[in-house]
Amino acid sequence: MLWCAVRAIMTAKPGVKVILYTDLPPMPPSGEKDDKMVMSSSSENFSVEGEELEDQESFWSRHMRRRALDKFGVRLPSPLEVVELKSTGLLNPSLYPRLTLVLQSLMSIAVGGEPLLKATPEYYVDTCGVPFVLPLARLLGCRTACYVHYPVISTNMLRRVRQRKEMYNNRSTGALTSFAKTAYYKVFALL
Repeated sequence: MLWCAVRAIMTAKPGVKVILYTDLPPMPPSGEKDDKMVMSSSSENFSVEGEELEDQESFWSRHMRRRALDKFGVRLPSPLEVVELKSTGLLNPSLYPRLTLVLQSLMSIAVGGEPLLKATPEYYVDTCGVPFVLPLARLLGCRTACYVHYPVISTNMLRRVRQRKEMYNNRSTGALTSFAKTAYYKVFALL
């Protein structure tokens, strides 16, 4: 869905600058040949499966465009800017054994603030499910939207806790603990 949305934006507004905020995998060692992404020594232009690209396009832009094509069959018509996030480790749930959702959400403001301060966009679209960043983006002048597959709190989650069903991070507990956790989830969902 993300890549289809990016392609639609690039197609509708060919001159628009699209920025992808993400944590990046380690850079491959220099000189390592990638058979799908090669640089022609004669033209200094890059080619991704036959598509000519500007030589100014960053490695990560080429990598993400190739990934969109290889994994999802979506060809992006122009380069995008990739801004690396260094603070995404703060969202790791193992850091917060108690009050995980609240603490992750508070940390998401810091993680979301990092890219917004690096390159504040006109439109900010959350595709990761960190809704507490949206008010910050609005405060900084962005128009906001979100597309999220899984909500932070779902009715399925609430039902499992009420039924004291063990699953994922829900351990079997007594009735009082289950009631307290259900109340916590409902208050959190309101936020």
